Amino acid sequence: MDGLNNKSLKKITVCAAPFVVMVLAALAAMFVVRFIRLPQCFYYSTLHIYCPGCGMTRAVKAVLKGDILLSLRQNIMAIGGFILGGAYYLGYVFRVFGKPQWRIKFLYKPVFIYSLLGVLAVFFIARNFIPAIAPV
Repeated sequence: MDGLNNKSLKKITVCAAPFVVMVLAALAAMFVVRFIRLPQCFYYSTLHIYCPGCGMTRAVKAVLKGDILLSLRQNIMAIGGFILGGAYYLGYVFRVFGKPQWRIKFLYKPVFIYSLLGVLAVFFIARNFIPAIAPV
């Protein structure tokens, strides 16, 4: 490792990390699906209302099987979370490689984060009254 300095190692790590994380997540998800029984949602089992996360496990399982439409039907926040996580990761890649981040700076502004929380609150309420967006 004579030729690798700290910056080069950081660049290699940031490029390899998504692949390592995806493989580990897929293995963990297959293990959980096959061998572990997850508990029911606390909100749904006690209050009989859907929380914002209801259907998230089934949505992630659908993504792992390649069924994006079923994932959107189970919980649209799974795909939104993947996209948002990818955007934040892209911002980190830009920072590590020294590129300007002007296109994604809005992700770090408080108004964007509060807007996401507002959308989450509306989604939480709406999915209990609109059967089309309730998990199946």
